[in-house]
Amino acid sequence: MKFFLLLSFTINIANASYSGSKVEEVWNILEENPYQMLPQTKVNMKRLTKWGKSKLAQSARRTLDNRNDILPYFEKLVHANGTCLLGEWTITQETAYSGYFKKDSKGLIIARASSALSHTESGKNRSFGLAGKIYPTADFYHEENLVPANFFTIDDLAGTKVSQFSKAALTNEPDISLNFGSIFLLRMAAFVAKIFKKADENPNIRQLWQISSLGESGNDYIKTPMWMRLRANKNSKGLWSYDFRDEFASYIEANNHMTFDIEVAGKLENGHNQKQVFKKIGKIEFFKNVSSKNCDHRLHFNHPQWRSDIK
Repeated sequence: MKFFLLLSFTINIANASYSGSKVEEVWNILEENPYQMLPQTKVNMKRLTKWGKSKLAQSARRTLDNRNDILPYFEKLVHANGTCLLGEWTITQETAYSGYFKKDSKGLIIARASSALSHTESGKNRSFGLAGKIYPTADFYHEENLVPANFFTIDDLAGTKVSQFSKAALTNEPDISLNFGSIFLLRMAAFVAKIFKKADENPNIRQLWQISSLGESGNDYIKTPMWMRLRANKNSKGLWSYDFRDEFASYIEANNHMTFDIEVAGKLENGHNQKQVFKKIGKIEFFKNVSSKNCDHRLHFNHPQWRSDIK
């Protein structure tokens, strides 16, 4: 209990001093310690239970409470294997939303593509994730610290055998498929969800209010989509790699960029009492990637906490 209170106090102190970060500085850290050979960190129930519920609870609280973009070395307990991406977020269509969902919004984005559990190779059951932090600037060398908007998307919590990351559809409220290969994933998801439920009101969906609030001065004008879906643009599919991390590296090297479409649906204020009809409003164009120890162990994404006071 004393340790948990100390941890909470430390996080509060860290947040009190948090004033954002610089894209260049964060990316430079991620480019340090690149892998010479891609690791295959195994994630299973033995590993999770080894850490214990208290460790998982601390991890849950960290993702919800800590806004820092770079942390000292830490373990990602579920999405351990990933690759980091640098690109640009652009909204090209008129929308009913605010912040960086508005037309002509443009900002740099640092993201991490990952796979839950141990499997990174095609042919295996993989649960893909893409987390991002959008900075309210198009200037890589901006001088002032900026506070980014964080988001999380996953394709399927139970995993699928989709052959490429670029063929997956990732959302902030992912599906849970039922298949023979999903038994362990579902067991793991239930174990983790039980821990996260104690830390957040609704861990099954990640609200998008950080994006709809970015650049806005107050909640009176905040209009947030209920759902967001990210899918590789049809022109960014075609290069198959055995490991999804190599898929990004080889495609960006060959084409100088890899583009994902941004699609949104519904209004947050209407909750689940509405049809999920997605509309494409913009794109994310990734033009750099790196797989490194700092990408897997220092880049931190703040989970937007559940809020009922925002539309």
